[in-house]
Amino acid sequence: MGKINVLDSAVFNRIAAGEVVERPASIVKELVENSIDAGATAISIDIENGGIDLIRVSDNGSGIAPDDVPTAFMPHATSKIKIVDDLDEIGTLGFRGEALPSIAAVAHVTLASRQADAELGYGIEIENGVIKDQGARGCPLGTAITVRDVFGHIPARKKFLAKSAIEQAEITNIVTRFILADYAVAFKYTVDGKTVFSTDGSDMQKALYAVYGRDVYDNMLPVGREVSGIRLRGYIGKPYFTKHNRTFQTLIVNGRYVINADISYAVYECYADFLMKRQYPVYVLYLQLPHDMVDVNIHPNKLDVKFANLPLVKRAIREAIEAVLTPARQQPQSITLKDEPPQSVTRAVHTPDVPDRPITTQLIKSGMYATPTLHETDRADLFGRTQVAKVISAATASDKPITHNAPLREVSAAVDYTKEDTAVPPILMQTALPAAPDYKIVGCLFKTYIMIETAGVVYLVDQHAAHERLLFERLLKQTETGRVASQPLLIPYTYPLSTSDMALLNERADEIRSLGFDFVPSETALELRAVPSLVSEMDFNSFLPQLLQSLSTESLRTGTLLRDALMQAACKAAVKGDEELSKGELETLVGQLIETDAPLYCPHGRPIAVRLTRKELEKWFKRIV
Repeated sequence: MGKINVLDSAVFNRIAAGEVVERPASIVKELVENSIDAGATAISIDIENGGIDLIRVSDNGSGIAPDDVPTAFMPHATSKIKIVDDLDEIGTLGFRGEALPSIAAVAHVTLASRQADAELGYGIEIENGVIKDQGARGCPLGTAITVRDVFGHIPARKKFLAKSAIEQAEITNIVTRFILADYAVAFKYTVDGKTVFSTDGSDMQKALYAVYGRDVYDNMLPVGREVSGIRLRGYIGKPYFTKHNRTFQTLIVNGRYVINADISYAVYECYADFLMKRQYPVYVLYLQLPHDMVDVNIHPNKLDVKFANLPLVKRAIREAIEAVLTPARQQPQSITLKDEPPQSVTRAVHTPDVPDRPITTQLIKSGMYATPTLHETDRADLFGRTQVAKVISAATASDKPITHNAPLREVSAAVDYTKEDTAVPPILMQTALPAAPDYKIVGCLFKTYIMIETAGVVYLVDQHAAHERLLFERLLKQTETGRVASQPLLIPYTYPLSTSDMALLNERADEIRSLGFDFVPSETALELRAVPSLVSEMDFNSFLPQLLQSLSTESLRTGTLLRDALMQAACKAAVKGDEELSKGELETLVGQLIETDAPLYCPHGRPIAVRLTRKELEKWFKRIV
């Protein structure tokens, strides 16, 4: 007797349900996607007891024809695909034919739907895969689906559900993604009879505010760019506004929320030079590209995608973010009273794109850096300790405040949305370092924080963080131009290598030597004879394995390993807090910081400068209320 059986519909629907219906949140996702695909402009979502007792999704979409209602609950039934070639041009959120029959196989489902040209709608009731009732009935335009008692007849599945509060949190998370992804749709989300979210479907900015609230909203910057048919819009967090996890990262690809490690890392790289450890950037990004450039079928729940031209997509994202982030990271944080939000200016978007800037530029322009190594004398040269006549003016010999007549930078961020947007949202503009005819250094607090006064504003500059950033940019420039100084080793260091490691080392030998390494390979070991000065004090036994790993995954010049080494070298060589500097040294440090385009964050992510207005001071002293 044969051992292969053709499964009954009740059995294979139950199996399909195990793939589609993991938990109540899965049901909400499938039903809302169907509503959006039906062209709904208003969607209502109601849940009770974490969605275990009740899920109701109703919309004002196109509705379902009476003849199609029973068919919609049949396996492999879909209105989105007819032939295999349609899989390459998927433009809808949902297309698999298992969703409705799978949901109906594990719960009690009722559906009522009416199309615009029909006087009556059509309803159906299914309980655990069995049709209980169906027929014509009066109902509003659109579709309403109610799901009750999820896994009620499958105790083995129900016992694995989390507590209702956790299931509710999962559903809330999914609803927030829909609100952000489909901001032109009005959403109402109710939990146990209480309204959690209610949006009017007017624009992206209101959706962002509704989901994240004012704190996040006030700390976001708009981005917008189109490159080779790839269009990116959205919002990114200001440089100092980060989170301890990736929960506040939202990527929408062709209207679908996805989690993509490549894009997440591309955004992270834009922030890497001033991001503190275990902190992550905040963003809500909308990526629109031709359907044949993205594959949505690589993940069972369509939570990830594969790009046909990933380098081009990453380039578009980096260019868009850098255009806004570069000027933003040159702006100091504002100190405000606790009961007031950070200062911002709101205006309509009508300005052109921010011009492109290189990621790194020549930052130190004084001409006093002929020697590329980082010795104590170089740190002194930064402040003119060995070349006083070249860098300190005669005015520094007096006791008067140091005054400069060069204007400070004034930078603003702008975004150009295309005409396709029906509602162009206003954007938030953070006040940059203000243009002024002069500024003066009025002192140094605690031998650490330099006080700069200009036009009713006081800037406090952390001398260690400022010097560390300037040195880091200088070292970064050395690696980019191949001017890295080498430090010969008195005794060559021998490190054993595998055959594959040796092959990789030989393949990348020119790149490694250009960064200051000198080595002689043998069949079984590496003999290291010289290393870059900036890593000369490192533990080679731990550094070399990291170096070999980096060779297989990234460019040494732009990878994290060398950047970490540069950061450590800059931090070690920079002046420290509580180290008293002369007026000439303060003048040189501040002058170089203002003249360059260096981000106002140290390489480890700490702010270099903060901004305090005279108005804030007068509020503290109750001169104004």
